[in-house]
Amino acid sequence: MKLVPLFLATAMVLPFYGETVYTIPQGYTKITIPAGNGTSPSLTAISATLLRDVEFSGSVAIAGDFSSVASTQSVSSVGAGWTTNQWIAEPYLAFVSDGTGEEAFRIMGNTAETLTLETSFDLTADSVPGGAVTQRFPSTTTIKIRKAVTLGSFFGTTGASFGSGDVVYAWNGTGWESYIYSFLGFWALSSDDFTDLNDTVIFPDEGLFVSRVTATPVIVTLFGEVPSAPQINTIEKASFVSSRYPVNTTLAGTGINNTSWGASDVLYIWNSVSNQWDSFIVSFLGHWSPASDDFDDQDAKVIPANSAIFVVRGSAIPGQEGGATSPLPYDSFAPDAP
Repeated sequence: MKLVPLFLATAMVLPFYGETVYTIPQGYTKITIPAGNGTSPSLTAISATLLRDVEFSGSVAIAGDFSSVASTQSVSSVGAGWTTNQWIAEPYLAFVSDGTGEEAFRIMGNTAETLTLETSFDLTADSVPGGAVTQRFPSTTTIKIRKAVTLGSFFGTTGASFGSGDVVYAWNGTGWESYIYSFLGFWALSSDDFTDLNDTVIFPDEGLFVSRVTATPVIVTLFGEVPSAPQINTIEKASFVSSRYPVNTTLAGTGINNTSWGASDVLYIWNSVSNQWDSFIVSFLGHWSPASDDFDDQDAKVIPANSAIFVVRGSAIPGQEGGATSPLPYDSFAPDAP
């Protein structure tokens, strides 16, 4: 992994905040997917940790219109002046702030002042039941709109690097969906060579698993914004979670061991040497440990940059209770003086 920050001073007009000049941390990171040997694949857990550029930033009010049937909720920004459905011509994400971190939700439609977001839970629901009401997100908050990373933008839309036996797996909440580079020249489900899925969104909290049989390695280069706010994951049952940052992190730095973590919950890290999942729990002593040894403190175990971890809850919990914030593993980036 190589990360090269390019600090670019950029003037940005942020609605409701006036004019502020920010130093936006930009860079690139390289992810190596090892070669297979033609019959036995290499297996690699990866994620897209850099973000696309911010195209809108401002204040919003979260509406009380969550629909569990449609899996949608809306937010409004007075005076935004968007063109109707301008944020769905290509896949876009709204990064919603809870005051300390941000979580990304896909934009499913918009009017001049309202965004319809895809979400599995009520954004303002109680995140800690049983006591005083603690909303998962405040009713008035801020968002940043960014173009989504997709299969096509992440892996490229030419097939020179991917052979017919190479497969990319994405977890859909209940099982793996497998993608290949079709002979027709686009990314597709392995079961359907004929449907172009280049625009399939890779969410920033989503890991991918790559099985490569081609006998040469491939390097995926990702350009973009280095996350400058803590990143939030929602884990309801089983999730393949991005490492979130383009630098090494640790088990203790995942933020997953919070009040919603239970004794039956297990975290798995792919071991590319032994080709198996290493399992970890939070022991009765309060630290991360191998599932087989409560006394082995593994809080400092490294989670490689641009990788992913598999998290399985023993019992499913609602999304509003499943938020886990990964703290920044580096110093945050402050605005320049105006």
